[in-house]
Parts: sequence; C-alpha cells; structure tokens
Amino acid sequence: VNESEAVVSWLTKEGDDVVIKAQRISVEGEKQEAITIAKTSEARGSGFPQMALYDQQLYFAWTDFEGNESTSIKIGMITM
Repeated sequence: VNESEAVVSWLTKEGDDVVIKAQRISVEGEKQEAITIAKTSEARGSGFPQMALYDQQLYFAWTDFEGNESTSIKIGMITM
C-alpha cells in the first residue's frame, strides 16, 4: 500500500462458506477492520489468492471450483 502499511489476506471459514479476507496493517501494528473479498472453494486445488497493487487499486485473483471438474479464475478489486 505504502512504506508504512501492508495488506494481508487469508482464507477462513464463516459458517458453511470459505471466504477470502483482507486487512490493512500499519508498521506500528494498528489494524483496520478486516473485509471480505469473496466466497471461494475450500478445495485444496484452489490454491492461495494472489494480490497485486496497481494505481491505488488492489487486485485479487483466485481459482474457483464450479462443480466437480470445472474451474475458473475470479478477480476482485478494492480501492486503497
């Protein structure tokens, strides 16, 4: 984000759903509220979401399973 902040992301279970979360953290350890980026699959093959910052937009990409054998790449974005 900048030299004094970072954004971390993780997968977590909320009820029956698996979601991608993100949170901004300062070098002093101050945390902003975590936000939900999207629901995703708990299948191991979905891997880990990737993040990239471009022009104050933070993009997320992840593999999503649709049914037993169908996969697709999903993309989400938040403004920083």
